[in-house]
Amino acid sequence: MSARADKAVRFMLRNETYDYDKNPHKPINEGDGKEYTFWGLTKEDDEKYLPVPFRTLWDLYEYSKKDLKGAIDVAVGVYIKGYWNPRYDELINERLAIRLFDLGVNMGV
Repeated sequence: MSARADKAVRFMLRNETYDYDKNPHKPINEGDGKEYTFWGLTKEDDEKYLPVPFRTLWDLYEYSKKDLKGAIDVAVGVYIKGYWNPRYDELINERLAIRLFDLGVNMGV
């Protein structure tokens, strides 16, 4: 994973969950039309990108209570696998790459 991708995901996590830094264990959100979300990840991400042993976002949520850093690393990996386009690393402007990634997460890659 590139440093730019890691930076983009962590930036996006702070935007997805507005109190991410203050309350990283905020419960799963069930009210945004995507069934449920955790740190901006959705049930769709469950099925496509979560690594073993996590079968659902609920598993990741429970894990975050025990190992926050490890859970954040899992979430970062899911975002990289599902939403980071390697061509973003080729862009001259890092801020543009981060914004394109953020738009891809929210509107589709």
